[in-house]
Amino acid sequence: MTGDEGVRVVLSKKISSVSMQSKSVVRKRARVRECKREMMNRSFECSVCSVSTSKSVVRKRVRVRECKREMMNTSLNEDRWGGDERDDDENDRVRAMRMITTKRGMGRAVTLRMMIGMMMMMMMGGRGENGAEAEPMAETIVGNVTALTEREEQITKAFDRASKACVNVVDVTLLSQSGMQKSMTGSIVPEGNGSGVVFDADNGYIVTNYHVVQQAISLVPKGREIGEVAKVTIEMKNGQSKTFPGQLVGYARSKDIAVLKINAEKGALTGITFGSSENVKVGQNALAIGNPFGFDHTLTTGIVSGKNRTIETFPGSFVSGAIQTDAAINPGNSGGPLIDINGYLIGINAAIFTNTGQNVGVGFAIPVDVVRRVVLQLIENNKKGLQEGVLDFPGLNCIFADEKVRKALKVNAGVVIQSFDGKEKTALEKAGALATRRGLSGIVAGDSIIKFNGQIVNSERELRALVESENVGDSATVTVTREGSEKELDFKIILERAVA
Repeated sequence: MTGDEGVRVVLSKKISSVSMQSKSVVRKRARVRECKREMMNRSFECSVCSVSTSKSVVRKRVRVRECKREMMNTSLNEDRWGGDERDDDENDRVRAMRMITTKRGMGRAVTLRMMIGMMMMMMMGGRGENGAEAEPMAETIVGNVTALTEREEQITKAFDRASKACVNVVDVTLLSQSGMQKSMTGSIVPEGNGSGVVFDADNGYIVTNYHVVQQAISLVPKGREIGEVAKVTIEMKNGQSKTFPGQLVGYARSKDIAVLKINAEKGALTGITFGSSENVKVGQNALAIGNPFGFDHTLTTGIVSGKNRTIETFPGSFVSGAIQTDAAINPGNSGGPLIDINGYLIGINAAIFTNTGQNVGVGFAIPVDVVRRVVLQLIENNKKGLQEGVLDFPGLNCIFADEKVRKALKVNAGVVIQSFDGKEKTALEKAGALATRRGLSGIVAGDSIIKFNGQIVNSERELRALVESENVGDSATVTVTREGSEKELDFKIILERAVA
């Protein structure tokens, strides 16, 4: 017997000793490796399938795979591996292992088939097996991101209604400075860059705050007619912007209101729709439109936070009945409209209460009822050749000392009369009241008004609110104290028109 035949006999005996039993994965793998080693080194006839194998490497590898498949389905004899028969528990574990291994293999096969299918679909350009159009993928449903709530619809409609009536107003003196463009795009917006409202579209009347054009007005000598004070940029009905020179019609410094006129072509302007400040309720919606920091037609929203406030919009200008709002009002908003949810004008944005110079949620607007009353009077005064018009508001026509001066004069209560305002003597001056004056021993404090019609007065703000609650021509009693005396003096006067 040759060496090869001896090996075949030994292998035949070993394989024939295999009996039917539970298979162990470890044993199968070991048997495969051993069989592989044997067949890779010798040609033999496999006793499992009785197929002769040559030494060709390719045929050996093929045969190894075939034998491997056969042995994976055949139980091995325990004696071949030097062990005893396995018990039932071991058999259960072996069967469980086979199931796991089979499932993993099936999972990998399914995944591979899916990947191949997707690649073929991409290569075929989205066509099916026969070249037909492949079924489209399920359409992805995207929510309508432009859908608005009912309140948002109201706000957008209100803005559309009122925004074209909001204009940009720039003091001409600001234009002469080297940084007009820079000031509009930087973080600091000087006085003179503000907003306005188209009061009368047919006649080209624009209303804004006095302090927006104050610089240009102050440069004109008193008594001389004032012409152009600002450049007014409007948005026309076709959506384009155009700039016009703004001629001064009139101004009321005490109410912080100025009226300009532009010569725009007929139909170019869109007028504002007027509401009523008398019907404004605390808690209702308030929308502010303006040009903060040079950004035109900016909308901010809030509510009416309070009513009947008396505010000082700039030194010497007190407005009573002001509307308080938390809608953001920033530099550049001055003179712009404050509207309600329907787009109706309820006030002209005028001032904010702040320690930083920026909005902190406490803004104020001049009520529209006051605005209309003042504007109509200024337009009427202009027809008479007056620009600094006399208003049909009652006033004491006094200039009062500020808080620092009052303390320096050692006056502890009331409002000190610093001087009288007007070319002629005022009613209070005629009644005997005294203003601050120079005496032999220095500055002598003027009379301090402590009551108006019996109501205690603690500040100029309170005094103006009390006076403007009356009408021109009404009688009133002004109670004062005089320096060096604690005696109260009562002056009965007839209320006259306030100097603008």
